[in-house]
Amino acid sequence: MKRLIALFTAMMMLALCVCAVAEDKITVFTDEATGAKVTLEMQGEYYIEFDQHSGTEYVQFDVSRDGVAPVTVMISAIDAEGVNMNDMTEEQLQQLCNYLAVDEDSVVTVEETESGNKYINILIASEEGSIQERYTVFEGFDMSRVQFKEGLFTEEDTAFLSEVQSGLWVE
Repeated sequence: MKRLIALFTAMMMLALCVCAVAEDKITVFTDEATGAKVTLEMQGEYYIEFDQHSGTEYVQFDVSRDGVAPVTVMISAIDAEGVNMNDMTEEQLQQLCNYLAVDEDSVVTVEETESGNKYINILIASEEGSIQERYTVFEGFDMSRVQFKEGLFTEEDTAFLSEVQSGLWVE
C-alpha cells in the first residue's frame, strides 16, 4: 500500500510539470495537423506550470515571476493555417471586440505590437479585482494571455504581460 501511495504521489508531481527557466526558448505547443510550433522565449528567471488537462487540441499554462501577477496562456490551433488578426477588416475587428466585451465595465481596444501584429486588449479594473487579457489570432493559432489580480494592476504587472506576449512565437 505504501508503494502505491508513493507511486501515485510521484505521478501527481510529474503531472503538474512545474519548471523554472532562465533565458531559455521552449516549445509550449505543437499543432499535430501542420507541425507548426509555438515557442516561449523570455529572459531572466520565470516559472511555467502546465495545466494537467491540456491535450493535443490546446495547451494552457501559467507563467509567473516573483513580484508580479502571473499570466495564464491558452493556445489552440484553428482550422485555417496562417490566419492572422492583421488580415481582418476593421468591421470584423469591431465585431470581435463587441463579442469579447464581458460587460459595460470592459475597456476593449485593438492594439498593435512593436512588430506590427494586431491584438485585442481587454481590461476590467477595480479596487476589488482586475483582469487584463490580450487576445490574438496569429499564424493559425488562437492565443489568449490573461492576468488576474486582487486590486489594481501595477506597471510591473502590465510589463510582465507584455513580456509574455512578445515571448510567444510561431515557428
